[in-house]
Amino acid sequence: MANNITSNADVEVSSITLNTPSGKVLDITSLVTEINIFEDLFSPIITGNMVIVDGGNLFAATPVLGQEILTGTIKQGDQTHDFEFRATGIENVAFENDFTLSYKVQFVEESYFVNATTLISQSYEGSISSIIQRIVEDYLFEEIEIEETAGNFKVVIPNWNPYKAIRWLMRRAHNENNVPMVCYKTLYNGMQLRSLETLYGQDAEDIFFYRKKDDSNVTDVENFRSYMQTPKDFSQKRAGDMIDLLNNGAYASRTQLVDTMNKNYKIFDYSYKDEFEKIDHLGPAKFISDNFLVDDKSIYEHYQTTQKNFIHSGESFGESHMDYNGDVLNSAPHLTSYIKTMSTVEYYLIISGRKDIQVGSVIDLDLNQNKPFTRNEISELNDKRRSGKHIVTSLRHKFDANRQYNLVLDVARDTMGADYDEAI
Repeated sequence: MANNITSNADVEVSSITLNTPSGKVLDITSLVTEINIFEDLFSPIITGNMVIVDGGNLFAATPVLGQEILTGTIKQGDQTHDFEFRATGIENVAFENDFTLSYKVQFVEESYFVNATTLISQSYEGSISSIIQRIVEDYLFEEIEIEETAGNFKVVIPNWNPYKAIRWLMRRAHNENNVPMVCYKTLYNGMQLRSLETLYGQDAEDIFFYRKKDDSNVTDVENFRSYMQTPKDFSQKRAGDMIDLLNNGAYASRTQLVDTMNKNYKIFDYSYKDEFEKIDHLGPAKFISDNFLVDDKSIYEHYQTTQKNFIHSGESFGESHMDYNGDVLNSAPHLTSYIKTMSTVEYYLIISGRKDIQVGSVIDLDLNQNKPFTRNEISELNDKRRSGKHIVTSLRHKFDANRQYNLVLDVARDTMGADYDEAI
């Protein structure tokens, strides 16, 4: 947990330049009123936009049509971070008055342009993580921090862009406990390949309170921390969709793998209840009751709610390597269940900007029961079931012209703090 939090008023974005292909460099710092940079737990690509209020004829003199490079520096306290993006185009052009335009410049990383102009036609062998690492380094010219995946494979990438190849490989990426991996990128720490087991097992970076006592006096350290731990905006985005969860195999599914070489097949019936205790989760209790029955049968036994069929050629590469679908019984049903159950409950919140919270980080939410209470009952108001660790699934860094830096977060949870049937 962070002990020292810098005020978002100390953040400044400076030296913002627009560089044209012809070599013209324009300082547009004074024209930029807002910058948004987006991270996503399920995407290794950073995107963003900046809002420009143009009263100096920049729009006509230097048309931004997706060929320009945008650079700048983020300074927070005594730390700086330089950024460089490529513009992709302009949206939301509006006349503020007769002489002033406002518009939004969309941008992406340089690697996205490299990806668009690159095709991979190559065979690979090794773990999924090692293959992804080679693709990132050899074709995107970037670095990636990896957690090793299970299994050895032989695969062929058939004239695909690097990011398409990575997405395809990630469908079979899991650790030794069959827990799915995610590949994502953060503004401050770059590209990561991590298992959800590793991410769930992190300590929370900080705790945030839905309802907080009046902290109007933020001159001392303790009150300042309380102020920073109170979201500026908070809402619940999602609270379960049982039909969607059932239809997509969150709690039970059947996967069949047909071996065309050996002329046989294997069937794996996935049960969320059987798998739940094998690894740690964000909380100790399942969202679903073990007493939940449909047609007089446990929800964990409705395997044919979702059935997927795969084909492979067994031992076509000998016993040392698998083909793409050779390990699918250990990947596909687990991936579906983990991703769907993660999104059972989702919250939206805005907090003061800081570098230690990013996509993939874990934070604690302290949520209250929605019942009347007195001042003496505040300590007993905690909602044990809903409070606890949540993972950041998407994040927006928002910088504005008033030196304000905020993080706009979507956070999710795969479990609860108390069992569904427990009285609290």
